[in-house]
Amino acid sequence: SPYCALVIRQDDRSNVEENCNNGGFYHLLNPSVSGLISGRGRENVEGGYGEIEATFYPQSGRLSAKTRAVAQSKLDGVHAAGFIVGLDQQGQAIFESQRFDIPTACATMDPTCRTTTAVGSFEQQVNPVIAKFVTRLEVHVTSHNSGCYTSVKGNAYNNLPPEVKAAIKAAFDLP
Repeated sequence: SPYCALVIRQDDRSNVEENCNNGGFYHLLNPSVSGLISGRGRENVEGGYGEIEATFYPQSGRLSAKTRAVAQSKLDGVHAAGFIVGLDQQGQAIFESQRFDIPTACATMDPTCRTTTAVGSFEQQVNPVIAKFVTRLEVHVTSHNSGCYTSVKGNAYNNLPPEVKAAIKAAFDLP
């Protein structure tokens, strides 16, 4: 899905990269300073936009996200979904969350509904063996009916210890 990447490393806030393609964004923070990794994604979808704010705790493997959909159209509600990818220091995807739905925001002229902004949350536990090697997050917001990709399958993981490789293979049913 198209996205715009805004990369901010907590240890070097002056170093900002942008890779844009159709309006969404995510940001990455270095966990060595705070003990947690945060990311935020926003994507324009039909009728408005969807937004995800994610927090990952590498010590425990807990991933939590707050979600929001905002309808800006008179006729179309917002139906968005999302997923979160954890990356290691080399930028390889080492986990991908389950795809989750963002609650639906109604069209502004829908007489049966007054919720033009809908909020929700998502929680997932990541294998602790994998979690301690996550250094960055990618937060993806998509339209509800678009498929999500698995970015984990094509990586060799030569830089990771054998127990982490085994945990990734088990989590994603890889050969």
